[in-house]
Amino acid sequence: MGMSALNEVLSLDIMRNILNGFFECTGLRGIIVGADGYPIVVPDSSPEDCEYCQLIQRYANGREKCYGSYKRAGEQASQFGEPYIFRCHAGLIEWAVPLLMDGYHVGSIICGQVLMWEPEEFFWIEIAEMNRRLKVDTDYIIEAAKKLKVVSCKKVEAAANLLFNVANHIMATSMLTLEQRRKIKEQQALLNEEINKRKMLEKLLRDLDEQRSAQNYLDKEKELCSCVRLADDEGSHKILQDILADLIEKYGSDPEMFKIRVYELQVMISRAAVEGGAKLEFVSRQSYQQLQKLNSLSAIDEICLWIVENLEYFLKQVKGTPSIKNKIIIENVLRFIKNNYKKPIGLEEIAQSVYLSPYYLSHLFKNEMGCTVMEYLTKYRVEKAKKMLQDSNNSIEKISQNLGFHDASHFAKVFKKVEGVTPSIFKKKYV
Repeated sequence: MGMSALNEVLSLDIMRNILNGFFECTGLRGIIVGADGYPIVVPDSSPEDCEYCQLIQRYANGREKCYGSYKRAGEQASQFGEPYIFRCHAGLIEWAVPLLMDGYHVGSIICGQVLMWEPEEFFWIEIAEMNRRLKVDTDYIIEAAKKLKVVSCKKVEAAANLLFNVANHIMATSMLTLEQRRKIKEQQALLNEEINKRKMLEKLLRDLDEQRSAQNYLDKEKELCSCVRLADDEGSHKILQDILADLIEKYGSDPEMFKIRVYELQVMISRAAVEGGAKLEFVSRQSYQQLQKLNSLSAIDEICLWIVENLEYFLKQVKGTPSIKNKIIIENVLRFIKNNYKKPIGLEEIAQSVYLSPYYLSHLFKNEMGCTVMEYLTKYRVEKAKKMLQDSNNSIEKISQNLGFHDASHFAKVFKKVEGVTPSIFKKKYV
């Protein structure tokens, strides 16, 4: 593992400071090497090897042997999961402390370049023999070896264990930090991806011509009016919020223009409510009174609340004001129709869903909604059909099948009766 990769796991500057402090306290020089044995971090307070090692490493062959010793010692230490005390190829005592990440050996702390006993005559002979191939003057090697520190076995083990405990703590802390960095990086990547998506979407929207943007907005207005006529609470509120978001995006910095567009929206909603069966007298009175209130508003959020409250009033007028019991029955019928309009359902099946006889439900529904159950179902299907006809991928046959009609011919007759034109003529307006 190279410096950049190991630096992802721990702070090399912090490790250098630790090695500096360790040297000042013990006089022992430690370095950090990668899994390949090559040095990555050396202490500032002792940047060079001892004189003996410098003689050995003066030759490329000797230097490569040192790095090979570090690599093998690090592998042994990582295999056993503890400090590994070894004698290097040049005869010195050193120890390797493993640096492990998720169980993998990513590097080692190498420390030592000492002796553990006072040298005797045979030691000089052994040193000379071990380094004979390097062609270094034996007298130079022996003189340098005499300057080596002699450290007892107890102190060697204590120094090795101290570095091991420090390394374990640093690695554990670094792993937590690394995991946090990874999570932050992943979150940032997701956020950047979302931001890029939005930028791309904004670019696409900017590239659309004004006519297409206007048509999209008009389609939403038509869908809202359709939901109001059908007294669809959930659908009405959802599309209204979508429209308000569009208006805020376009006129958020111009409250007066925003107010004008919202008032235009309120006029359309009131008309749709009357078309849905609301009494014109109540709708007109509400519109006049609310216009006075709108004139006094200036904040965007206040204007949004104003139109939402008006929508709720008009929806209530479309539904009428039945008793609590009747209201629950009507709402359940409307919900059943909304969830099953694609199926070939009839009056009996709808009546069974609310545990009433078809006759009683017909009478109740007519009084409360101003139309029969089947008329409402037909109107609901036609409103859905109008939206589907605007999609060029939807054929008239496919629409008739998806909306519970017997066949395309039956669908065409019903649609023309309600809208005054055939589905084909209506579709040509949009495709």
